[in-house]
Amino acid sequence: MNSIQSKGGNPGGIIGIISSRMGVPFEVLGAIIENMEGQYLAQTKAVDIQELLIDRAKDYRLLQRELQEITSEFPEVEKLREQASRVLSEGRFQQARELLSAAEKLNVEAFDGEESVARRLFAAESAAAQAAIGKLQITPASFRESVNIYIRAASYVTPVATALVRRYQVGQMAMLHELGNVFGDNGALREVVDLLRQLASETDRTEDPAVWARIQGELADILKTLGKRKSDPVCLKEAVVAYRAALEEVAREHEPLNWATLQHSLGMVLQALGE
Repeated sequence: MNSIQSKGGNPGGIIGIISSRMGVPFEVLGAIIENMEGQYLAQTKAVDIQELLIDRAKDYRLLQRELQEITSEFPEVEKLREQASRVLSEGRFQQARELLSAAEKLNVEAFDGEESVARRLFAAESAAAQAAIGKLQITPASFRESVNIYIRAASYVTPVATALVRRYQVGQMAMLHELGNVFGDNGALREVVDLLRQLASETDRTEDPAVWARIQGELADILKTLGKRKSDPVCLKEAVVAYRAALEEVAREHEPLNWATLQHSLGMVLQALGE
């Protein structure tokens, strides 16, 4: 805290204001400052440290919500939960996240039989809620954490609820899409391509042609983006195939706007290919 003072800031005042406005204990914010490397503090402006504390205060509130959502009569789970609470109060957020994740997993695995189904559903929904909260931070790390939580949520219900698995996969893709579009992460977009192809293979084209066509259209859009970014003709050609596949199931007379959008996108890719 002396580093902030040396820059003309008032550590107690800054922490006090953030603590009061955001409902985060003064001691937690103080612990965050104490955990910072002295060299980092010496090279950082007071206003930047204030913004960092505000971000950490938001993280604290999110982790507190996760902590409250995990309830269990199993001693091992409660022990992990108590440990997470303690390290969270000490400003060690990453360790708190790891402990909460371990507690949640153990809580699910502790149940057997019919009760396990209900517990799995509850745990999956709790995880999905955490993932949705995580995206509000708008950082690559928070989006990636949300992706991982959606994957975990899907793993909880894979044996018991196919529809929920699909929903969590959609959430996972949305987070990956944001990573690709907002932060330019082409690897994340590649993950979306793989997931969409998996969904397409699991969707009966005859029974649900509209859903199958929508998946093909989304796949084509991602491939088009990758192809343009990387000047990759292979991706662009794959986009053409996907757009044409989608158009096979989209009738102009029934869905004129969707049909026109797909045709326009197809034309842009063909133009990029010089065809």
